[in-house]
Amino acid sequence: MREFKCSIWKESSSRNGETSGIPTGSSSHLTSTSGWRKADAEASRVLEIDHSGKVLGSFGISGRGVGQLAGAHALAVTARKEIFVAEVFNWRVEKFIPAGAQAAADLSFDSERPGKVSGSVQLSPEMQKLSDALVGNWKVTESFEVSASMQGKTRQGTACFRLGSGASLIEDYQSNGSAGRLSFLGLLWWDPAGHVYRLLTCANNDGCHPRGSAKWEGSKLVNSWEEKVDGKPATFKDSFVDILPSSFRLVSEGTVGGKTIWRVITKYQRLEESKQ
Repeated sequence: MREFKCSIWKESSSRNGETSGIPTGSSSHLTSTSGWRKADAEASRVLEIDHSGKVLGSFGISGRGVGQLAGAHALAVTARKEIFVAEVFNWRVEKFIPAGAQAAADLSFDSERPGKVSGSVQLSPEMQKLSDALVGNWKVTESFEVSASMQGKTRQGTACFRLGSGASLIEDYQSNGSAGRLSFLGLLWWDPAGHVYRLLTCANNDGCHPRGSAKWEGSKLVNSWEEKVDGKPATFKDSFVDILPSSFRLVSEGTVGGKTIWRVITKYQRLEESKQ
């Protein structure tokens, strides 16, 4: 089944949007919500179906972040193939736009190769390497091995890496568990002058902040930065390791004066088509 990865859709949302009166055009395909994933009726996918009932493609994962769905119960499709999805539990209408529709003013994505940018703007070799490794939907599991307040605790959730404007890579990450809820957004891009990747991260209600720089060290992608912890200078390092098509690990470590004060292991497992 051909799949609509998150990377080929540009998402925006409106709390008070309306879906009535939106024309469906003359498309020979029907697009509808499907799949009650949990007992609390969180529909998490949109399917493209032809008139014979054959499923041609799908997109969407359960959650409350941008581009995620919770209780999707109605939709409308415009002649430009824009899809408006009304959600019960998120109290909003989300608008999904095929990235190909943005070609005139933005990046254009190849629907058969989500990590490939076509058109006038091309990915640098460095961004192409990053895209090839990370783009897609992932199941995540966090384990807190060293922490002053969350030792032994865990979180589970989902992450989506997609290409964005400016030939950037965006991670939308949502998890929850004994360690508490985490809503995270990361933005990565290549800095040709510095020969490094730059990062901007946003988490929960803490705002957004630059977060050091990253580079490849052999087969590992390593991001490092410094900040103060209890008034003392601390060094932090995030390492993407064991990168395979189906999985990788993120090892996050922090040290003060040579002593490890923070170590969290996050396992990423690529979601199979039936789970998205």
